[in-house]
Amino acid sequence: MPRSMIPVSQKPASVVKFDAMVDRAKTRAFWSAWGLLAGGSVLTLGSYLLAGPQALMDSSFRKVRTEPIVARKLGSPLKAFGQGCECRRGRQQVAIEEYRDRLNRSIARTTFYVEGPRGRGIVDARVLNSGIEHFIFRRLARRPVFTSLQVRFPDGSVHRLL
Repeated sequence: MPRSMIPVSQKPASVVKFDAMVDRAKTRAFWSAWGLLAGGSVLTLGSYLLAGPQALMDSSFRKVRTEPIVARKLGSPLKAFGQGCECRRGRQQVAIEEYRDRLNRSIARTTFYVEGPRGRGIVDARVLNSGIEHFIFRRLARRPVFTSLQVRFPDGSVHRLL
């Protein structure tokens, strides 16, 4: 007969004490795992929601920085900054415009500046903001689906990256 089927009155005191300790350990492990999972989810969602425009600018700048034509025209290294100045405040002031395109998809658009030793360009990035391509895992991984990404150079030429 398994030990769990023996009535408590017939078990030795040490076995009863050990079984109670095992049950408490299982309960603590279960709730600790749920606490870690819930805490991690809240932190991840919170960091995503608080860094929305900045995350869009960062992912756009990663693509622009690796483009050889941009590096040739503006030089290297490149710096990115938002509206106004190159200071920290200017980097954090990234404007996001949301609109619906002709296919009725929600699009987010941002414009920011990139500057290198040879001049300054303007980056126009547009990403899908809803729909099946923008489900929660893609948002958490900060991998936006770009619909358009282009750089306007000081000489007036435009280079489309997508």
